[in-house]
Amino acid sequence: MALSRVSQSETVGKELPGAAFRHFTVTSCRILTRRLDLLARQSFLRINPLMFQALDTQKTPLSFSELTGQLGPNAIYLGNINGPWIREIASFPLHRLIDAVQSGQQSEDGDYRNRAKGFQRLGDYTEHNTKYYQQFRPDLPEVADQVALESGLLKATVSVIRQPPGNTIPWHQDQYFQLKKRLTPEEQSHSAIWRYLIFLEDWKAGHFFQVEQTPVVKWRAGDVITFEPHALHLSGNMGLEDKLTMQITGVDSASSWLHKAPSAETGARLGSAIRK
Repeated sequence: MALSRVSQSETVGKELPGAAFRHFTVTSCRILTRRLDLLARQSFLRINPLMFQALDTQKTPLSFSELTGQLGPNAIYLGNINGPWIREIASFPLHRLIDAVQSGQQSEDGDYRNRAKGFQRLGDYTEHNTKYYQQFRPDLPEVADQVALESGLLKATVSVIRQPPGNTIPWHQDQYFQLKKRLTPEEQSHSAIWRYLIFLEDWKAGHFFQVEQTPVVKWRAGDVITFEPHALHLSGNMGLEDKLTMQITGVDSASSWLHKAPSAETGARLGSAIRK
């Protein structure tokens, strides 16, 4: 099985007894589990089903160093929340055009300007090939607020991004610009900030997302993923149709999807919200 380290946390070097694992959810190709002996934001691991069987039958606890030979990707699959609400969001027109280079350089935010300059140093990224449309609430349907509430993230911001063909958002780390406007400096320093990415349509050829060394493709509408805060990632559209995603960013809580995985029931509740 392929070798790939999931967590960047130093604490994962501890012994990993089989009892520390519990089954979390099953996908078509791998099992998402989490360690119960670590903080939730440090504990998510994706493991090949064959490895899960090995853990189940292994009499001697395996060390983390032994397990790293079989760990899965950096992107964390949380669940699927597809439903009629997604069509309402996906069909909503987005008019706010941004490019990751020129718009960033003109920003009043120094971090945003630095990121834009960094894109240019990475390669031939310009205002012509880094375009995307992005809108936040309240310039989105009201159901977006309900999605944020369901996520369990506190003080959450919600946005939708439409990325046209031929454009990319190059390697970067999220800076959470909009969320930080809602947080005090102390909250920014001590809060666990997470971002959930919801795919609003089924994957189409040429649509691409990558976290660290992990490519993400062939998603289904309603799939929700996340990744460690400040992990490097990129988004690209080399296809023929726009790529649509929704982002929820906020402060972690005990009821967030990191701890209570979203499901079809979540999607059904959101569908009920748009019928009211």
